[in-house]
Amino acid sequence: MTDARHNLGVTVSPRGDLHAAIAWASRSGLRGVQWGATEPGARPRALGPSARRALRALLSRFELQCSGVDALVPPAHFSDPANVDRAVEAVAAACGLAADLGHAPVTVRLPEPDPASSTRKDAIAAIERAAERVGVVVADLSGGAGARWPPVGAAIDPAACLVAGADPVAAVAGAGARVAAVRVVDLSRDGVRGPVGDPRSGRVDVLAYRIAVESTGFGGMPVIDCRGWREPAAGVLASALAWARAVGHP
Repeated sequence: MTDARHNLGVTVSPRGDLHAAIAWASRSGLRGVQWGATEPGARPRALGPSARRALRALLSRFELQCSGVDALVPPAHFSDPANVDRAVEAVAAACGLAADLGHAPVTVRLPEPDPASSTRKDAIAAIERAAERVGVVVADLSGGAGARWPPVGAAIDPAACLVAGADPVAAVAGAGARVAAVRVVDLSRDGVRGPVGDPRSGRVDVLAYRIAVESTGFGGMPVIDCRGWREPAAGVLASALAWARAVGHP
């Protein structure tokens, strides 16, 4: 069964209950699932050793891996003395959970570099230590500027690149060996996040994007990011097929 699956993960936050979402991902022919660290049933602080064993068993039963954990704390919190400790603690807790689920990457969004802010620098240093302590990598959707690689690399989100007026393929090439996480998601011409591979409204060149990702030596699992999609179930299947057909294999 596993050999016939697409080597892709999927964000399961839009699917509600975590257990039901994991079953859905398995039926969709994917190999991985990814969720936010604030999702009900998946909060690191609420998952003790027995709950984590149960979650690992559930993933195993459905022949799935954890492709990553999202710890998307508001970026400004990492530069705000009033919030930075809680923000770093949230990422550290996500790192611990990711380590227990197969050392999956933890995705964050750090604030842009600010030479006047020592708080951001100290927060990144604390995140680096937390990641190294448990042996996971942290993938920053803002590119990881000012952070040490490893353990902090870049997460590539094509839709976010397009919103910023950037080329996703160029973003991958610019990050190179520091690519630590890859999203599979497009931005339609009317500015809505959605599936890749739509010849009518898609903007991401799936073939060029996949080749760029594989050329970096990225060894993780690309993740179909269906958060905010109008029809996530159909879109996930369409994206998986587009990703496979781009190079003629899954």
